[in-house]
Amino acid sequence: MVIAHLSVGDSLTARLANWQVKEGHSVHLIMLEPEWEKLNGVKIYILPIQKPWGYYLNAFSLRKLLNNINPDILHVHYATGCGTLGRLSGFKPAVLSVWGTDVMVTPQQSPRMKKLVIKNLKHYNWICSTSKIMTKTVNNLCPQLENISQIPIGVNTETFYPILNRNDEFITIGTVKVMDEIYGIDILIRSFAKVYNYYITENSQIAKKLRLKIVGGGPQLKDLKALAKKMNIYEIAEFIGQVPNHEVPHYLNNMDIYVAMSRVESFGVAVVEASACSLPVVVSNVGGLPEVVIDGETGYIVETENIDDCAEKLIHLINDERTITKMGTAGRNFVKKKYEWELCFKKLDSVYGRIMNK
Repeated sequence: MVIAHLSVGDSLTARLANWQVKEGHSVHLIMLEPEWEKLNGVKIYILPIQKPWGYYLNAFSLRKLLNNINPDILHVHYATGCGTLGRLSGFKPAVLSVWGTDVMVTPQQSPRMKKLVIKNLKHYNWICSTSKIMTKTVNNLCPQLENISQIPIGVNTETFYPILNRNDEFITIGTVKVMDEIYGIDILIRSFAKVYNYYITENSQIAKKLRLKIVGGGPQLKDLKALAKKMNIYEIAEFIGQVPNHEVPHYLNNMDIYVAMSRVESFGVAVVEASACSLPVVVSNVGGLPEVVIDGETGYIVETENIDDCAEKLIHLINDERTITKMGTAGRNFVKKKYEWELCFKKLDSVYGRIMNK
């Protein structure tokens, strides 16, 4: 099968494209900017005009490129920018994958953006979403849609796996996310500060071992560093910045507990990756996060914005190493059963087949 992807060049699309090449497909990745992730055997095309205007002005170039590639199917990622460009190209058959903020946040920003997203959703032959909450959101936006499938984001458990001998010199609490307000990194910092202050009083030896590791870049990075300084934990906090997806397992394996206190979250692939590395997780009760955590078994689900509850769960885990191990093992088993990437990608292949049969 000849497959063309239209994407911003994110790690999830790269992962899918690499897998499809291994399966024997001819894969073409079309982007507005150079790729970030490693791609093997994928043919790359960079459109002439960068975003944001490129989402509109590249329509003719994309149409010409697709005529030359002549794919069996066009797979477009994100309902906003690329979703608009894919629609303007007029190419069919086409699949649209919605990933989160494009349908859960952007339509709330203005009536114009809501109208744009709905128009894009209606154009495609099939919609793929990653979680129950996102599928419900899409159905609320476009009740008339008939072809929509829930396909979780898969994780390669041969890439995301726990190392045998982790560094026990420190107790590291961390996260891997974009530094944006919606992902609640400030809640993590405040919760960690509360935990640290608790141990300064109750157990100074544990306090000396505590570390905070934050991986990711984004618009709030400077403000979050300032918050860490304000909370007097900057000296034991490490801000790594943005890293490519293939380096994420390394950083996860330098953590003992993973935290995702998002205010908005469509699915929670970072949590699935953490669980695959046998980390217990503490997550907020929003969006798709409760779908990827078994409360009390693979981690804890707490109410968003609840710093006290988050800190309490972290203290419970720190005080009980057996629970950390037990939850980590259960989390990895859960991921292997439900979110192994080949299982998820094969579901997508079946969607392609259904479209082409029609």
